[in-house]
Amino acid sequence: MVRPAGSEREALLRVAAAAAGAHEVEQVLEVAAEEARAAIEAASLSVSRWERDTGMLRTIINVGVLGPGEERYPTSEVYPLGEDVSGERLLTEGLAYFNAVDDDGVDPWCAARLRRLGKESEVGVPILVEGEPWGEVYATTAHGQPRFRSEDVRFLEAVAGQLAVAIERAERFSRVSRLAYEDPLTGLANRRALEERLERAVPRASERGAELAVLLCDVDELKAINDAFGHGAGDRALQRVAEALVAAAAAQPGSLVGRLSGDEFCVVMEGAGLDEARGVAAATLESLRGLDPVHGQRIMVSCGAAALDRGVTTPARLLRAADAALYRAKRNGGGQIFTAGSRAPERAPGAERRALRRSTRDLVRDAVHELAERFADDLASEGPLERIEAVAVTLAEALNAAAWAVSFTPAGGGTIHTVSTADGRDQRLQGLRLEVDNDVYAIDEYPATARLIRSGAGGFVARVDDEAADPAERELLVQQKRTAVLAAVAADHDHTWLLELYADEGTAPLEDALAECGLLMRAAIPPLPAGKGGAALLHRRTRQVQLTSELAARLAGEDDFEAILAVTIEEVHNGMGADAAAIVRLGPGAVHELIAGAGPLADPSVSGFAPPRGRGLIARCLRENRPVLAPDVRKEPDYHATPVTEDIRTELDVPVMVDGLPWGAISVQSTRLDAFDEEDVRLLRAVADQLGASLRTR
Repeated sequence: MVRPAGSEREALLRVAAAAAGAHEVEQVLEVAAEEARAAIEAASLSVSRWERDTGMLRTIINVGVLGPGEERYPTSEVYPLGEDVSGERLLTEGLAYFNAVDDDGVDPWCAARLRRLGKESEVGVPILVEGEPWGEVYATTAHGQPRFRSEDVRFLEAVAGQLAVAIERAERFSRVSRLAYEDPLTGLANRRALEERLERAVPRASERGAELAVLLCDVDELKAINDAFGHGAGDRALQRVAEALVAAAAAQPGSLVGRLSGDEFCVVMEGAGLDEARGVAAATLESLRGLDPVHGQRIMVSCGAAALDRGVTTPARLLRAADAALYRAKRNGGGQIFTAGSRAPERAPGAERRALRRSTRDLVRDAVHELAERFADDLASEGPLERIEAVAVTLAEALNAAAWAVSFTPAGGGTIHTVSTADGRDQRLQGLRLEVDNDVYAIDEYPATARLIRSGAGGFVARVDDEAADPAERELLVQQKRTAVLAAVAADHDHTWLLELYADEGTAPLEDALAECGLLMRAAIPPLPAGKGGAALLHRRTRQVQLTSELAARLAGEDDFEAILAVTIEEVHNGMGADAAAIVRLGPGAVHELIAGAGPLADPSVSGFAPPRGRGLIARCLRENRPVLAPDVRKEPDYHATPVTEDIRTELDVPVMVDGLPWGAISVQSTRLDAFDEEDVRLLRAVADQLGASLRTR
């Protein structure tokens, strides 16, 4: 049975709330243990502390169905790490583990422990306090229960992260020193605590090559709430923002949420980057939207994020970079997040304010000069996509454009593929730039754009109220509630690139930048082979189009079952760069059979490929009827290694449906870690749909 994701999220929020308000570890352990056990439907769950001086793991609390000799609050339940190999690796290397009593090669000591406790499987995750091992969260399943999945491991890691917050508070601050490190209104860490955490976190992340991000959040229009309804209402608004941030950061283990000043909050996120910071900001905005207004006024925040990177290597620079991004979010209307990694250049607040008083022509001219310098500097080695996005961001700022989009058309092709967009008016955006899931439309649907693309250079402005403009363009503007669009193109050897800037009532005349946009598009095409950034994404997008189109062409002429399988596996194996690929068919009793393969799985009769009944990532894919992506299969409790796949590190499995019913699955596997991602999931799902359609018509 698939558990509802909401139950785990709600449990995690309750744990986070307990951790944020607790000053003693014991106040959190019981809540965390009970909530976590219920959320993952474990038979039992324990929290233990590592006693370094004795080399023992001492259990502090057990909940659930306890085994012989276990007590809820044991006084002498200890385990020597010399015997517990899995536990020792967990604490010394930070590696979560999973064991089942009937696994081949299971550690005898762990198997004996499971049998003694009357349990069938176990999972353990480390509790890391400021990056150092403190203890373990350990859970078990009883006979007949579903075994743990990778989602359970990630959930327990999030719980362990919240326990780490409470442990850090309890161990670092005594009752006497608490006032020096705690904000009295919200109960969060104060500026001093945040700055001291950053002073320790930055060198620690640099030394270990780990990620570190800072998220700054500023309450929008707090002064208006104070002026209209009094400071009591303002205090309640601040407390609600604090609660929303704590809840949002709960899924990021090791995060510290604090209040820097009156209306400004900060989240220090060790082991996290800009993507995770965007996620926390987006969850905070969503949570605040779901709250009742304060005296009828909705609470919103602006957010800015920065991460350790070249040029941002100290706590002070990290905070300054996040603050610059925060200012841009405020200036852009509030209620959204900007990041210091956005391709638009950062300007000092004073410079931004002065820019508002300058003419549009001045701003466009400055944008041209700035981009010319960047094309020879930080964008010199980038591909066309990265460079064109820089044009989009910079001109959009100069014109105060409502939105922009970047697309490409393969040479001689009849379709336009939109690959990235941004909307300066949508306060729900998680960041400035969004990648688009291969949004494709036919060129001939938009005659003016088609003529522009086929010319390979130039541009035009179309207005919604201009009867002489292309009717298709005007209709699109009506649908998008925009007043005008500036379109400009440039071509390289393989593609024609299209940039579209959209206007609303607040946008400067697009005609003021038409000539400059055309010139900048031509300059954005690199004179040298495309660099690693944009070229890599372009390659993936092009590969997606090519693989699906070539597969469709080959399948169209096949009606033989074996030939359909052979064509599909060949295209998938070659097109996705997999080391191994397989097509499996679902048989009676939920058993799957290898019927086509490539690489080590080329022989369908290969022995040992099928895992025990109900085990394995392909089995989970078929059981749950959804894609399964394992960036590191060795961290997946469900994974079952076979002699022919023992070197595999990444696996992606996607179900194949025929006439609306599960038929089987396609699996691609690689010996490299993180070899596939969500882009590959979408690609393989498209292939699975094509295969399903061919089998249906056969």
